Amino acid sequence: MPNENLLRLEASPYLRQHAENPVHWAPWGKSALAEAKARNLPILLSIGYAACHWCHVMAHESFEDQDVADIMNAHFVCIKVDREERPDIDDIYMTALSLMGEQGGWPLTMFLDSNAQPFWGGTYFPKESAHGRPGFKQLMLEISRAYQEDLPQIATNSKALVDGLRARATADSTADYPSDTPSRAMRALAGHIDRDLGGIGGAPKFPQPTLYRFLLEQALYTHDANAEELTLYSLQKICEGGIYDHIGGGFARYTVDAEWLIPHFEKMLYDNALIISLLSTAYKRNQNPLFKNHINETIDWLCREMRDETSGAFTSSLDADSEGEEGKFYVWHWDELGETLGSARTTFAQTYGCQEDGNFEGHNIPSLLYATPDSLDREDPTIIAAKQALFKKRQGRVRPGRDDKILADWNGMTITALCDAANLFSRRDWLELAQAVFQATCDRLMVGDQIMHSACGDVRLNIGLGEDYVHMAEAAIALFSATGDWTYVTKAKALMAALFKYHDSGRGFSSAQTDQEDILVHNRPVFDGAVPSLNGTALCVLSSIAHITGDPEDHQAAVAHRRLFSGHLSRSFVQMPQFMRGAHRLDHAICVAIITPSMENTVYRSLHQAAAQAARPDIIIAPYLEETISSLSSTHPAFGKTCVGGQPTAYICGYNNCLAPVTSIESLKEILARPNLFQT
Repeated sequence: MPNENLLRLEASPYLRQHAENPVHWAPWGKSALAEAKARNLPILLSIGYAACHWCHVMAHESFEDQDVADIMNAHFVCIKVDREERPDIDDIYMTALSLMGEQGGWPLTMFLDSNAQPFWGGTYFPKESAHGRPGFKQLMLEISRAYQEDLPQIATNSKALVDGLRARATADSTADYPSDTPSRAMRALAGHIDRDLGGIGGAPKFPQPTLYRFLLEQALYTHDANAEELTLYSLQKICEGGIYDHIGGGFARYTVDAEWLIPHFEKMLYDNALIISLLSTAYKRNQNPLFKNHINETIDWLCREMRDETSGAFTSSLDADSEGEEGKFYVWHWDELGETLGSARTTFAQTYGCQEDGNFEGHNIPSLLYATPDSLDREDPTIIAAKQALFKKRQGRVRPGRDDKILADWNGMTITALCDAANLFSRRDWLELAQAVFQATCDRLMVGDQIMHSACGDVRLNIGLGEDYVHMAEAAIALFSATGDWTYVTKAKALMAALFKYHDSGRGFSSAQTDQEDILVHNRPVFDGAVPSLNGTALCVLSSIAHITGDPEDHQAAVAHRRLFSGHLSRSFVQMPQFMRGAHRLDHAICVAIITPSMENTVYRSLHQAAAQAARPDIIIAPYLEETISSLSSTHPAFGKTCVGGQPTAYICGYNNCLAPVTSIESLKEILARPNLFQT
């Protein structure tokens, strides 16, 4: 391998950010791993992502510094990884860090032996020793010395970590599913919600949409008013807080404080997709106008700032920084508010908590956290005009960088979210957008029966991850439920068949392909992190397909997959809300089969809307054209059903039977409002 920085050849915007570093960076791959063996040098692995503030800090302090680079180049084979491009690699070494008892985060800085086995690591390191942390230069020299002089100790550390990683990756978690787990988990988790500030835990606070969606769905299903109230209160505080961009729409990744006011300003596609779906579920229950407003504004933001102009799919993230400062694009000085708003500054400030001396380091982050009831009228023409003026003013600022990667799994989540919102609010434009993005993602990333994880510009990463299949399959199911187009079910089943073909480890699905040789272990993710887990989402998809097709083989596939991971639930349910959502859906979902002579029929559309707006979490909408209903599996409870009197007709079906046919919209609403449909 030449002594040069090879990242200029990469597609990832994050990797290309480091292409001019004096460090001899190489991307992860066989050639870099082979060089480490050939030179008998340890590997310095640095993992980050484009929107990461502290990744930028470490880059400026260390990776752009010639003295630091000289140490790195002389003593290590230096590998740089974009965690969004290779979350499978990130998961392995982040887990290794946790096995050391260290707190995770990015940038992730790991030291590996020449076989890519970890022996020590951390996150951000300052260039020189400071704040109780060792300096990066000093640290590297000490690790290099130890690697040359104390290799037995290095080998001992490495073996312990690798044994732990392999034990975790191969653990047998097969067990019968304890059906009372979701309700017990809901009560336990709800008990930890902050009754004053909302959310779980202290600073920093993350929106955790997968967790809150599980809590809300279980609260609605079990009629637990306390858990429902606490969850909706948490969502209210998140929506009021500065974590939401009240001027331009969209949610930041987290807040650094416990009150939801001060965001870490990066915006990620996946967060916003998952939050749209969560708020759609919540809005069905309480018609909170704040939830509706944020869904609308966030989708507007997605279309305006996150859509790739060439492919039509969505890009990955917006940076936290601009002009070298975190949050500079988003915050407001008091004088600037006055110059922009004039006399309207007073009204805007009262509503959005802005102060003369600022609410954040001398500047203001707009939020609704401290607004009085009298000042909460966001339909006030003065407030509307003020927000428009500030938005226009902000458009003239230097914008944060955008990571233009197109990721299959994140686009799948966004398509599902658009369908959720489109169904709820009868927005055909959002549904058409979802269809267009699905097609764009397939066009850009599908190769035969495989879906590749990432593309940027003209370059596609020829690596597929299990997460891509399940989230795109979930998107296909959402599109079927919204459109009645059976080809989406066919597509979902094809994606899941490919998942079994390329990622089935025999004990669940691995993130990397089972034949992939450049990684240390093949993890089978079932614990949720920032995004829902691979195997939890797989169970959700398998359960949905089983209810839609009525095919016993589809049902058995879901039952078998659930059993593979149920052994974790007794001790790790807090980390498994997505898996519990899928497990509960398999047993308790009801299929609202709507049979219609035409998908454009106005009565059909009203029946569909009534089902989509029902405030219950266990509905799977399955629209069928009357001419195609006979093509369903004969074991489906709706098989052979017809339109009553030639009119669109809804059949509310459990796994084995259907209620009487319904042709009245009001009757359908009344039945779906009953609490005990098909519960066992």
